[in-house]
Amino acid sequence: MKVKKMVLLMALTITTLVACNATSSENKAETATAASATGNNLPLDLTFLKNMGVDAEKIHDINDKNENFDFADLTEEQVLKLLPMVARKDVDEINREHYIKGAKALAGGYTMLLYGVETGDDSSTELLAIYDKDGKLTDYMQLGDYDAFIIGEADDEFTKGTAETVETKITFTSPSEFTIDRTDNEGSWVRDKEGQIGNITDLKWLVQTIKRYTVDNKGHLTLVEQKEVKREGNIPPDYDPTFDDLCMLPMSDGKRIDRLNKAINEKVKKQGREAYLEDMPYNVSMVVAEYYAGDPEGLLMWIYKNRETPNMIVEHLKQNFTSGWLEKSVLNQVIEEMEDTPAQDYIYDLTREWKPSDE
Repeated sequence: MKVKKMVLLMALTITTLVACNATSSENKAETATAASATGNNLPLDLTFLKNMGVDAEKIHDINDKNENFDFADLTEEQVLKLLPMVARKDVDEINREHYIKGAKALAGGYTMLLYGVETGDDSSTELLAIYDKDGKLTDYMQLGDYDAFIIGEADDEFTKGTAETVETKITFTSPSEFTIDRTDNEGSWVRDKEGQIGNITDLKWLVQTIKRYTVDNKGHLTLVEQKEVKREGNIPPDYDPTFDDLCMLPMSDGKRIDRLNKAINEKVKKQGREAYLEDMPYNVSMVVAEYYAGDPEGLLMWIYKNRETPNMIVEHLKQNFTSGWLEKSVLNQVIEEMEDTPAQDYIYDLTREWKPSDE
């Protein structure tokens, strides 16, 4: 499904927190394209995509507000060429539907592509990737589900209730700079006369954050500023975007593993090591998996260089393999390709027994 929409659950009862999306086909195009193009009007050259056999005619400018567009579906071969990290992700990732939702010409001949990846239950996640003129990937980052509608409560007839939403807007201020404006909120919803879920009303809480990024002459993304610009209502005590933000750092960010390690240590200190180990937060393991997929040797070298310092990153990476979320055979291949022999030997011994318990 290219258009995320509400799955109508016409049942007498529903389970709490049914994840689905209420954006209709009429307004989806405007949401996907996001923002004004006044800061970047460079001509868009998608020759490298055409050479791969991608239907580039379906790819619109990220800021194009034409509502009558389709997305460019990708074959498995095209996905692996454009997004090689997919082969190192979740074992089911390669089977998910990938498509290009938009593109943008950047300074220095680079091109930004906005992807959608189907994740099931009529939902998807988005990511940004940067390519040089030859189609070589220079950087990428996750955006999460940036257009979400998550039902929290509903009446028996499923005509009204509460929901949490995510709204995201991308705005270019120049050919080498853009902002990502994200708003998380919760409020009430009511089904309209046509049976569609309406907009959020009676707002309970809202948090709006703006991140500013630059793209350098190597095609690398840098998060230069992040600020919370609005906070309203009674924010839930468990609302904490820390690890979501860390998951969305660019692949080229050389300090992101240290930042993740610091955040984990703070959580362990607050919770206690034994309690943390027992809990092993899923969202933290997913950040570690994302870092591994984007730059596996970088993460493995970080582990080797920090081998004398206790850290939970090793435990989280191990969980990804022992739970079967990541393929051990792919890890072994990465280890074989490591050029630092002492590090290679250390990582091989460390991960020797990392395999699902049912094997």
